Amino acid sequence: MGAMTACVVALLLGDKGIEGAHICILCLILGTIAGGIWGLIPGVLKITRGQNEMIISIMLNYVATLLMGVIYTNWMRDKSVPQTLPVADADKLSRIFPKQRVTWGFVIAVAVGILMWVFLFKTGAGFKVRAVGYNMTASRFNGFPVKKLMFISFIVSGAIAGLGGAVYCGRCDLGNSSERVCVMSCPVSSYTRSEER
Repeated sequence: MGAMTACVVALLLGDKGIEGAHICILCLILGTIAGGIWGLIPGVLKITRGQNEMIISIMLNYVATLLMGVIYTNWMRDKSVPQTLPVADADKLSRIFPKQRVTWGFVIAVAVGILMWVFLFKTGAGFKVRAVGYNMTASRFNGFPVKKLMFISFIVSGAIAGLGGAVYCGRCDLGNSSERVCVMSCPVSSYTRSEER
């Protein structure tokens, strides 16, 4: 969802001639928010209805895949080619080293990993989150706000996944499809296969 949101925002703003590093940052932020909202769905169902979050998340994968298939193969399709329109180079994450394939997305991933480790293992709130993960009943008896912590955990994990998707969408040229940043082979192939049946 983060990749799709970042791609849509970059293409819509690119149509209006708005490009640059600030658009890349905006795409990363909006992709993170989209991932958080998507992670909210299994969280709400887990907390309010007691549903299994793994099954809900797996089912939502199919919903996301079909949604991406519609957006990428219809609204954002590049004429007859099953891929999106190109995202402007100014909207992509730049490479750390000129001739290497490593972008600033790697730095973002490492920074997020370090921040999460510090939060989980060096703060009181992180201890409570881990305690709820280990044993919800014991955490509830100790007065921890179990539902609130679970809710926040779902949002944060979805946001991190959305950021990862947005970073994927904003990567610089990798491989042969150099300017097609948001080609998503799974949704496109599954959509075209369903059309052939």
